[in-house]
Amino acid sequence: MRARGIKLYGLLLLWSAWQAPGAWAQQDTLRTEGTRAAVQADTVATDSVAAGNALPAADVAAAENKAAADTTLSEVDSLKQAKMFNALKYSMQKRFRPKDEVFVVGSFWDHTFVSLAGGVEKWVPRQGVEFSLGPTFYASFGKWWRPYHGVRVSLAGGTFVRCSDSEKLAAVGLDVAHLFNLNAYLGGYKRGRFLEISTVEGIGYRYSSIGGEGAHALDVHLGLNLNLHLGARMDFFVEPRVAFYGDGIDHSADVNWHGYDVGYGGVMGLTYRFLPEGSEFPGSRSGVEEETFLSVAVGQQFQLSDLVQEMGIGNSLGTHVGVSWGKWLTSMFAMRVSCFMGSDKWREYEDGSDDKTRYLGLRVEGMLDLCALVRGKRGNFSLPLLFGPEIGAMNKAEREDNLRRAYLGLTGGLQLKYRVLENVSLFLEPRYSLVPYSHSVPSEIEGRGDIRTNYYDDVFNFNIGVEFKLMND
Repeated sequence: MRARGIKLYGLLLLWSAWQAPGAWAQQDTLRTEGTRAAVQADTVATDSVAAGNALPAADVAAAENKAAADTTLSEVDSLKQAKMFNALKYSMQKRFRPKDEVFVVGSFWDHTFVSLAGGVEKWVPRQGVEFSLGPTFYASFGKWWRPYHGVRVSLAGGTFVRCSDSEKLAAVGLDVAHLFNLNAYLGGYKRGRFLEISTVEGIGYRYSSIGGEGAHALDVHLGLNLNLHLGARMDFFVEPRVAFYGDGIDHSADVNWHGYDVGYGGVMGLTYRFLPEGSEFPGSRSGVEEETFLSVAVGQQFQLSDLVQEMGIGNSLGTHVGVSWGKWLTSMFAMRVSCFMGSDKWREYEDGSDDKTRYLGLRVEGMLDLCALVRGKRGNFSLPLLFGPEIGAMNKAEREDNLRRAYLGLTGGLQLKYRVLENVSLFLEPRYSLVPYSHSVPSEIEGRGDIRTNYYDDVFNFNIGVEFKLMND
């Protein structure tokens, strides 16, 4: 039994020595350094006494402190020799960051801005209370206090339709938001940067009215602002956002056990900026050949739906015609306004007859030339990406009746363009449009009113066009 205990004790000693060899070595090092410090202190005192000039007690204490400090330095040196990992060298505060340009601050109006924006918003349905996708509008005033900190105050409004009875809801209010410029924070402040991305976080108030009844609601909203500098003072931006409202926003407090509502959507708009007096804005306009252009395009259009897939996309084809006017504001960005007219077949009957849909409207789009974005200038071949709102009217034919609706949708496309002459270019332009609308049918429940159902048309067209350069500025 005693032999077994001795063996167990030996095994424990071996295990502890294997687990912490560094600890034994560290203790030996500290013991050695402590002895060396004591010897140094004794040597200093002995030398002083031998010289017949004994040190006071305070000087002896100072010598001991100096020896202890030398010991600490020797420990730090040993860490450096061992190449120990130092996390402080990798902190965000010591990361590489390009130098900021001068952020000129003079009067209050310096770095202020005004903007107008429009978009759409959808509220998540709650306990059977559902509203259609509605248009929203914002008029804003703001100011950048620092290169990457800004504040924005906005008057907001929107209209929505309740799907159960087609009652219209109007909402107005005020938003206050903080803007944080990610590009300036991570890459340094630069006045001429073409694209800037900022986070948006804010609070708001809404007063909503439906059927003569009003309600109040507060909200917290988050978003991401993608801002394009078109010139010295003009910007174009797109801003997706999500908002968390009090349940008074949709008058669902009686049935909404969540106690809040969620809205999501986005806006796009234009901003005008007030710059410090005498400041120069480099980059976006200097040395850029600005030009105005006119284009005409024709092509084929079809609607993608379950009914169209049953009869075949080829049987759905109709005609699309567009006339556009635009202006290049920088070497890579332009604004374009287009009038269009299109038609397609959306349903076919067994007797050979069919129903068609006709669209007529206006598009306001931004054009970002991807080739110029890479090369820094436009060439003979260009690849503009198009995106913007589409405002139009729709006439959807049915055997019983025609459905006529105005709509606010979204559209986007890609243009493959080649300049064949000095002032003439040819292009191909595939395009997609999202067309929202609603249709009301009488309710089977007496006194309830009409029931509104929301629909979306997915419209595709492929166009061939010619563009004429009109003038140079």
